Amino acid sequence: MAAVIKYDILEDNNFLRDSEYLFYISNFLNEFEDKFKLAEKVFIRFEESINPNPNNPNLHELDVTENGKEIKLVYKSTRNNQPNGGLSKPSDVEFFRGLRFYLTNIVIKEDNDRFAALNLNQEEE
Repeated sequence: MAAVIKYDILEDNNFLRDSEYLFYISNFLNEFEDKFKLAEKVFIRFEESINPNPNNPNLHELDVTENGKEIKLVYKSTRNNQPNGGLSKPSDVEFFRGLRFYLTNIVIKEDNDRFAALNLNQEEE
């Protein structure tokens, strides 16, 4: 069974609303729907923040319902002040590489681990 992934981009000036990101994000997320074994619904909120200290990034927030069927993720992109006065933003390649890594190695891995633990508990009963 595949999970349904929905998302929201917060802030009107969020760099993810730029065409090089917005055009690809939906199809990119669809690639992950069949990788979830337990979750049925995944909702991702994309936030960005200005971080005065690039060595201290903002952490993503992950919330899973008790039965593991719903996952809520706040994926935070950090922008830093540039010496020339603008704000940094990751390239589309960097952003999608980071998102792929986080989804694969944290969100999906933990979902699959919960699924395996649930099956193990059912077999023991």
